[in-house]
Amino acid sequence: DRPAEARDLRLVPNPTTGEVTITGTPDEVVEVTVMDMHGRRLAAFKDTDLFNIKELPAGSYIVRVKTRSDDGEKVNYLKLVKK
Repeated sequence: DRPAEARDLRLVPNPTTGEVTITGTPDEVVEVTVMDMHGRRLAAFKDTDLFNIKELPAGSYIVRVKTRSDDGEKVNYLKLVKK
């Protein structure tokens, strides 16, 4: 088994209608930030790999996922589409 890398991080389901789960990382998710395509912060969630964007309008978003492991913290950026 190889360790999961950032490229294994996924948002499921994508596209979504609201609830989203972060999968593909053994690391602890410490912060999730949902931003519009201009980088403006629209929502933030702490210490969870499950979040809900049902309040946001349909469109494309950037999701910043900060994880923590024994190697330190990592930040990944993923695209999310809201239907």
